[in-house]
Amino acid sequence: MKNVIIERIYDFLKNFPPFHVLSKNDLMVIAKNVKVIYVENDQYIFKQNDKSHDHFYIVNEGAIGLYREEFQDLVDKCDEGDIFGLRSLIIKDDYSLSAKAIEESIVYSISSNLLEEIITRNTEANKFLIASFATNIRNPYSKKNKGKLFANIDILQKNDSDFTEIQSADYSKNPITCGLDTSIKEAAKTMTSKRVGSIIITNNSKPLGIITDKDLRTKIATGQFNIDHKVSEIMSSPVITYPEKITIAEAQIAMLQHKVTHLCITKDGTPNTELVGLLSEHDIIVVRGNNPSVLLKEIKRAKNVEDLKFINDKTQHLLKVYIEQKLPIFFVSKIISTINKTIT
Repeated sequence: MKNVIIERIYDFLKNFPPFHVLSKNDLMVIAKNVKVIYVENDQYIFKQNDKSHDHFYIVNEGAIGLYREEFQDLVDKCDEGDIFGLRSLIIKDDYSLSAKAIEESIVYSISSNLLEEIITRNTEANKFLIASFATNIRNPYSKKNKGKLFANIDILQKNDSDFTEIQSADYSKNPITCGLDTSIKEAAKTMTSKRVGSIIITNNSKPLGIITDKDLRTKIATGQFNIDHKVSEIMSSPVITYPEKITIAEAQIAMLQHKVTHLCITKDGTPNTELVGLLSEHDIIVVRGNNPSVLLKEIKRAKNVEDLKFINDKTQHLLKVYIEQKLPIFFVSKIISTINKTIT
Protein backbone atom coordinates (compact mmCIF):
# COMPACT_ATOMS: atom_id res chain seq x y z
CA MET A 1 0.00 0.00 0.00
CA LYS A 2 1.45 3.37 -1.01
CA ASN A 3 2.19 5.88 1.72
CA VAL A 4 -0.24 8.42 0.20
CA ILE A 5 -3.08 5.92 0.62
CA ILE A 6 -2.06 5.24 4.20
CA GLU A 7 -2.07 8.97 4.89
CA ARG A 8 -5.56 9.29 3.42
CA ILE A 9 -6.83 6.47 5.60
CA TYR A 10 -5.18 8.04 8.65
CA ASP A 11 -6.67 11.48 7.90
CA PHE A 12 -10.10 9.91 7.51
CA LEU A 13 -10.08 7.73 10.64
CA LYS A 14 -8.81 10.45 12.97
CA ASN A 15 -12.10 12.32 12.57
CA PHE A 16 -14.34 9.52 13.84
CA PRO A 17 -14.83 7.65 17.14
CA PRO A 18 -13.20 5.70 18.60
CA PHE A 19 -10.17 6.42 16.39
CA HIS A 20 -10.13 10.13 17.22
CA VAL A 21 -8.82 9.43 20.73
CA LEU A 22 -5.93 7.19 19.63
CA SER A 23 -2.35 8.41 19.46
CA LYS A 24 -0.89 9.23 16.06
CA ASN A 25 1.41 6.20 16.21
CA ASP A 26 -1.39 3.79 17.10
CA LEU A 27 -3.70 5.19 14.45
CA MET A 28 -0.93 5.00 11.86
CA VAL A 29 -0.46 1.30 12.67
CA ILE A 30 -4.17 0.77 12.03
CA ALA A 31 -4.07 2.81 8.81
CA LYS A 32 -1.20 0.70 7.48
CA ASN A 33 -3.18 -2.50 8.04
CA VAL A 34 -6.59 -1.40 6.82
CA LYS A 35 -8.07 -3.39 3.95
CA VAL A 36 -9.96 -1.22 1.46
CA ILE A 37 -13.08 -2.88 0.03
CA TYR A 38 -15.21 -1.68 -2.88
CA VAL A 39 -18.85 -2.73 -2.52
CA GLU A 40 -21.35 -2.55 -5.37
CA ASN A 41 -24.95 -1.45 -4.84
CA ASP A 42 -27.06 -4.26 -3.28
CA GLN A 43 -23.94 -6.32 -2.55
CA TYR A 44 -23.85 -8.01 0.88
CA ILE A 45 -20.87 -7.60 3.18
CA PHE A 46 -22.32 -10.17 5.54
CA LYS A 47 -25.72 -11.73 6.13
CA GLN A 48 -27.79 -12.27 9.23
CA ASN A 49 -26.77 -15.47 11.07
CA ASP A 50 -23.43 -15.63 9.22
CA LYS A 51 -20.42 -16.44 11.35
CA SER A 52 -18.74 -13.28 12.60
CA HIS A 53 -15.80 -12.15 10.46
CA ASP A 54 -12.38 -11.64 12.02
CA HIS A 55 -12.66 -7.89 11.43
CA PHE A 56 -15.10 -5.00 11.66
CA TYR A 57 -15.94 -2.26 9.19
CA ILE A 58 -16.15 1.51 8.85
CA VAL A 59 -17.82 3.29 5.94
CA ASN A 60 -15.44 5.51 3.98
CA GLU A 61 -17.79 6.48 1.13
CA GLY A 62 -21.38 5.58 0.27
CA ALA A 63 -23.89 3.96 2.59
CA ILE A 64 -24.43 0.50 4.08
CA GLY A 65 -27.84 -0.66 5.24
CA LEU A 66 -28.33 -2.97 8.21
CA TYR A 67 -31.31 -5.24 7.62
CA ARG A 68 -33.28 -7.68 9.72
CA GLU A 69 -33.98 -10.36 7.15
CA GLU A 70 -37.11 -11.91 8.64
CA PHE A 71 -38.93 -8.59 8.28
CA GLN A 72 -37.05 -7.30 5.23
CA ASP A 73 -36.74 -4.02 7.10
CA LEU A 74 -33.96 -1.46 7.08
CA VAL A 75 -33.03 -1.20 10.75
CA ASP A 76 -30.17 1.26 10.42
CA LYS A 77 -28.15 3.11 7.81
CA CYS A 78 -24.38 3.47 8.11
CA ASP A 79 -22.97 6.61 6.53
CA GLU A 80 -19.46 8.00 6.29
CA GLY A 81 -17.51 7.27 9.48
CA ASP A 82 -20.03 4.80 10.89
CA ILE A 83 -18.81 1.48 12.28
CA PHE A 84 -20.64 -1.82 11.84
CA GLY A 85 -19.90 -5.49 12.50
CA LEU A 86 -18.10 -4.67 15.75
CA ARG A 87 -20.51 -6.06 18.32
CA SER A 88 -20.63 -9.57 16.85
CA LEU A 89 -16.85 -9.63 16.57
CA ILE A 90 -16.29 -8.85 20.24
CA ILE A 91 -18.93 -11.19 21.64
CA LYS A 92 -17.92 -13.88 19.13
CA ASP A 93 -21.47 -14.40 18.00
CA ASP A 94 -23.22 -14.70 14.64
CA TYR A 95 -24.37 -11.52 12.95
CA SER A 96 -27.83 -10.44 14.14
CA LEU A 97 -28.34 -8.21 11.08
CA SER A 98 -27.37 -8.25 7.42
CA ALA A 99 -25.12 -5.54 5.99
CA LYS A 100 -25.82 -4.58 2.37
CA ALA A 101 -24.71 -1.63 0.27
CA ILE A 102 -27.47 0.89 -0.39
CA GLU A 103 -25.25 2.50 -3.03
CA GLU A 104 -21.75 1.99 -4.38
CA SER A 105 -19.52 2.21 -1.34
CA ILE A 106 -15.96 2.02 -0.10
CA VAL A 107 -15.53 0.30 3.25
CA TYR A 108 -12.47 -0.07 5.46
CA SER A 109 -11.92 -3.46 7.10
CA ILE A 110 -10.02 -3.51 10.42
CA SER A 111 -8.81 -6.76 11.99
CA SER A 112 -9.69 -8.09 15.43
CA ASN A 113 -5.99 -8.11 16.33
CA LEU A 114 -5.83 -4.34 15.94
CA LEU A 115 -9.03 -4.02 17.94
CA GLU A 116 -7.52 -5.96 20.81
CA GLU A 117 -3.96 -4.65 20.66
CA ILE A 118 -4.73 -0.96 20.24
CA ILE A 119 -8.35 0.12 20.50
CA THR A 120 -9.55 -1.77 23.59
CA ARG A 121 -6.37 -0.86 25.50
CA ASN A 122 -6.99 2.86 25.11
CA THR A 123 -9.14 4.09 28.01
CA GLU A 124 -11.22 6.54 26.01
CA ALA A 125 -11.66 4.19 23.06
CA ASN A 126 -12.65 1.46 25.49
CA LYS A 127 -15.44 3.71 26.80
CA PHE A 128 -16.85 3.80 23.29
CA LEU A 129 -16.96 0.01 23.19
CA ILE A 130 -18.51 -0.32 26.65
CA ALA A 131 -21.15 2.28 25.86
CA SER A 132 -21.90 0.51 22.59
CA PHE A 133 -22.55 -2.71 24.48
CA ALA A 134 -24.51 -1.07 27.26
CA THR A 135 -26.86 0.78 24.92
CA ASN A 136 -27.00 -1.98 22.29
CA ILE A 137 -26.50 0.82 19.76
CA ARG A 138 -24.07 0.51 16.85
CA ASN A 139 -22.55 3.94 17.48
CA PRO A 140 -23.36 5.48 20.89
CA TYR A 141 -21.84 8.83 19.96
CA SER A 142 -24.23 11.62 19.06
CA LYS A 143 -24.00 12.67 15.44
CA LYS A 144 -24.92 16.22 16.40
CA ASN A 145 -22.37 16.33 19.18
CA LYS A 146 -19.32 14.31 18.20
CA GLY A 147 -17.62 12.81 21.21
CA LYS A 148 -20.73 12.93 23.40
CA LEU A 149 -22.19 9.61 24.49
CA PHE A 150 -25.92 8.97 24.47
CA ALA A 151 -25.23 6.78 27.47
CA ASN A 152 -22.98 8.34 30.09
CA ILE A 153 -20.29 5.79 30.92
CA ASP A 154 -20.62 6.62 34.63
CA ILE A 155 -24.19 5.29 34.61
CA LEU A 156 -22.79 1.80 34.16
CA GLN A 157 -21.34 1.94 37.67
CA LYS A 158 -24.64 2.84 39.39
CA ASN A 159 -26.44 -0.27 40.54
CA ASP A 160 -29.60 1.57 41.59
CA SER A 161 -30.57 2.38 38.02
CA ASP A 162 -32.90 0.20 35.98
CA PHE A 163 -30.46 0.55 33.10
CA THR A 164 -27.64 -1.09 35.04
CA GLU A 165 -29.93 -3.89 36.21
CA ILE A 166 -30.41 -4.83 32.58
CA GLN A 167 -26.68 -4.94 32.05
CA SER A 168 -25.69 -6.59 35.35
CA ALA A 169 -23.84 -9.87 35.03
CA ASP A 170 -25.59 -12.82 36.65
CA TYR A 171 -22.61 -14.91 37.70
CA SER A 172 -22.47 -18.25 39.52
CA LYS A 173 -22.62 -17.58 43.27
CA ASN A 174 -21.29 -21.03 44.24
CA PRO A 175 -18.23 -21.75 42.11
CA ILE A 176 -16.70 -25.20 42.40
CA THR A 177 -13.27 -25.06 44.01
CA CYS A 178 -10.39 -27.27 45.09
CA GLY A 179 -7.03 -26.90 46.83
CA LEU A 180 -3.54 -26.74 45.37
CA ASP A 181 -2.77 -30.29 46.45
CA THR A 182 -5.76 -31.77 44.63
CA SER A 183 -4.87 -34.18 41.84
CA ILE A 184 -5.98 -33.50 38.28
CA LYS A 185 -7.95 -36.75 38.40
CA GLU A 186 -9.86 -35.65 41.51
CA ALA A 187 -10.57 -32.23 40.02
CA ALA A 188 -11.86 -33.80 36.79
CA LYS A 189 -14.14 -36.12 38.77
CA THR A 190 -15.51 -33.15 40.71
CA MET A 191 -16.17 -31.23 37.49
CA THR A 192 -17.97 -34.26 36.07
CA SER A 193 -20.12 -34.90 39.15
CA LYS A 194 -21.02 -31.23 39.50
CA ARG A 195 -21.58 -30.90 35.75
CA VAL A 196 -19.43 -27.80 35.42
CA GLY A 197 -16.87 -26.80 32.82
CA SER A 198 -14.33 -25.31 35.21
CA ILE A 199 -12.94 -25.50 38.71
CA ILE A 200 -11.18 -22.75 40.68
CA ILE A 201 -8.03 -23.52 42.65
CA THR A 202 -8.08 -21.58 45.92
CA ASN A 203 -6.01 -21.03 49.04
CA ASN A 204 -7.81 -19.65 52.10
CA SER A 205 -10.79 -18.96 49.82
CA LYS A 206 -8.66 -16.73 47.57
CA PRO A 207 -8.50 -17.67 43.85
CA LEU A 208 -5.10 -18.78 42.61
CA GLY A 209 -5.86 -20.47 39.31
CA ILE A 210 -8.48 -22.12 37.13
CA ILE A 211 -8.80 -25.36 35.18
CA THR A 212 -11.34 -25.66 32.37
CA ASP A 213 -12.56 -28.43 30.08
CA LYS A 214 -10.15 -27.08 27.49
CA ASP A 215 -7.19 -27.65 29.83
CA LEU A 216 -8.24 -31.28 30.29
CA ARG A 217 -8.51 -31.75 26.52
CA THR A 218 -5.26 -30.03 25.56
CA LYS A 219 -3.05 -31.00 28.49
CA ILE A 220 -4.36 -34.33 29.75
CA ALA A 221 -5.99 -36.07 26.80
CA THR A 222 -2.86 -35.37 24.75
CA GLY A 223 -0.65 -37.05 27.35
CA GLN A 224 1.23 -33.85 28.16
CA PHE A 225 0.50 -34.32 31.86
CA ASN A 226 -0.44 -37.33 33.98
CA ILE A 227 -3.85 -37.32 35.68
CA ASP A 228 -2.14 -38.02 39.00
CA HIS A 229 -0.24 -34.73 38.86
CA LYS A 230 -1.36 -31.79 40.98
CA VAL A 231 -3.82 -29.24 39.60
CA SER A 232 -1.20 -26.55 40.13
CA GLU A 233 0.76 -27.99 37.19
CA ILE A 234 -1.92 -27.30 34.59
CA MET A 235 -3.98 -24.46 36.05
CA SER A 236 -4.08 -21.06 34.38
CA SER A 237 -2.68 -18.51 36.78
CA PRO A 238 -3.09 -15.76 37.84
CA VAL A 239 -6.83 -15.54 37.35
CA ILE A 240 -8.58 -12.40 36.13
CA THR A 241 -10.65 -10.94 38.95
CA TYR A 242 -13.47 -8.39 39.10
CA PRO A 243 -15.75 -7.05 41.85
CA GLU A 244 -19.34 -8.18 42.34
CA LYS A 245 -20.75 -5.06 40.65
CA ILE A 246 -19.67 -5.97 37.14
CA THR A 247 -21.66 -5.20 34.01
CA ILE A 248 -22.04 -7.37 30.94
CA ALA A 249 -20.17 -4.75 28.94
CA GLU A 250 -17.20 -4.76 31.32
CA ALA A 251 -17.11 -8.57 31.37
CA GLN A 252 -17.14 -8.89 27.58
CA ILE A 253 -14.36 -6.34 27.17
CA ALA A 254 -12.30 -7.99 29.93
CA MET A 255 -12.59 -11.43 28.32
CA LEU A 256 -11.52 -9.98 25.00
CA GLN A 257 -8.56 -8.11 26.45
CA HIS A 258 -7.26 -11.02 28.53
CA LYS A 259 -8.21 -13.80 26.10
CA VAL A 260 -10.09 -15.74 28.78
CA THR A 261 -13.53 -17.29 29.04
CA HIS A 262 -13.94 -16.99 32.81
CA LEU A 263 -13.69 -14.15 35.33
CA CYS A 264 -13.33 -14.72 39.06
CA ILE A 265 -15.57 -12.49 41.16
CA THR A 266 -14.07 -11.48 44.52
CA LYS A 267 -15.05 -9.20 47.38
CA ASP A 268 -12.97 -6.25 46.22
CA GLY A 269 -12.17 -7.26 42.66
CA THR A 270 -8.62 -8.39 43.41
CA PRO A 271 -7.17 -11.89 43.92
CA ASN A 272 -6.34 -10.91 47.51
CA THR A 273 -9.87 -11.33 48.83
CA GLU A 274 -12.44 -14.11 49.08
CA LEU A 275 -13.83 -15.71 45.93
CA VAL A 276 -17.58 -15.08 45.77
CA GLY A 277 -18.48 -16.12 42.23
CA LEU A 278 -17.47 -17.10 38.73
CA LEU A 279 -18.59 -15.47 35.49
CA SER A 280 -18.26 -17.43 32.24
CA GLU A 281 -18.96 -16.76 28.59
CA HIS A 282 -22.01 -18.99 28.96
CA ASP A 283 -23.36 -16.78 31.76
CA ILE A 284 -23.07 -13.77 29.46
CA ILE A 285 -24.94 -15.57 26.71
CA VAL A 286 -27.73 -16.36 29.19
CA VAL A 287 -27.98 -12.75 30.37
CA ARG A 288 -27.93 -11.53 26.79
CA GLY A 289 -30.90 -13.82 26.24
CA ASN A 290 -33.28 -10.91 26.72
CA ASN A 291 -33.40 -10.37 22.97
CA PRO A 292 -36.12 -11.21 20.42
CA SER A 293 -34.64 -14.37 18.93
CA VAL A 294 -33.91 -15.94 22.30
CA LEU A 295 -37.32 -14.95 23.68
CA LEU A 296 -39.03 -16.64 20.73
CA LYS A 297 -37.06 -19.82 21.42
CA GLU A 298 -38.02 -19.64 25.10
CA ILE A 299 -41.70 -19.36 24.16
CA LYS A 300 -41.49 -22.54 22.09
CA ARG A 301 -39.81 -24.33 24.99
CA ALA A 302 -42.23 -23.05 27.65
CA LYS A 303 -43.93 -25.87 29.57
CA ASN A 304 -46.56 -23.95 31.53
CA VAL A 305 -48.35 -20.62 31.97
CA GLU A 306 -45.82 -19.44 34.54
CA ASP A 307 -43.04 -19.78 31.98
CA LEU A 308 -45.03 -17.70 29.50
CA LYS A 309 -45.77 -15.06 32.15
CA PHE A 310 -42.06 -14.74 32.87
CA ILE A 311 -41.31 -14.38 29.15
CA ASN A 312 -44.06 -11.77 28.83
CA ASP A 313 -42.46 -9.77 31.65
CA LYS A 314 -39.13 -9.93 29.84
CA THR A 315 -40.86 -8.75 26.67
CA GLN A 316 -42.23 -5.68 28.46
CA HIS A 317 -38.78 -5.00 29.86
CA LEU A 318 -37.32 -5.32 26.37
CA LEU A 319 -39.90 -2.85 25.03
CA LYS A 320 -38.88 -0.33 27.67
CA VAL A 321 -35.21 -0.73 26.73
CA TYR A 322 -35.96 -0.27 23.03
CA ILE A 323 -37.92 2.91 23.72
CA GLU A 324 -35.13 4.29 25.91
CA GLN A 325 -32.63 3.52 23.16
CA LYS A 326 -34.80 5.40 20.63
CA LEU A 327 -34.81 2.54 18.15
CA PRO A 328 -37.06 2.95 15.07
CA ILE A 329 -40.74 2.54 15.99
CA PHE A 330 -41.49 0.30 13.00
CA PHE A 331 -38.74 -2.04 14.14
CA VAL A 332 -39.85 -2.07 17.78
CA SER A 333 -43.52 -2.63 16.94
CA LYS A 334 -42.82 -5.57 14.64
CA ILE A 335 -40.49 -7.24 17.15
CA ILE A 336 -42.90 -6.90 20.07
CA SER A 337 -45.88 -7.88 17.91
CA THR A 338 -44.10 -11.04 16.74
CA ILE A 339 -43.26 -12.05 20.31
CA ASN A 340 -46.79 -11.39 21.58
CA LYS A 341 -48.37 -13.34 18.71
CA THR A 342 -46.10 -16.28 19.48
CA ILE A 343 -47.07 -16.18 23.16
CA THR A 344 -50.80 -16.18 22.36
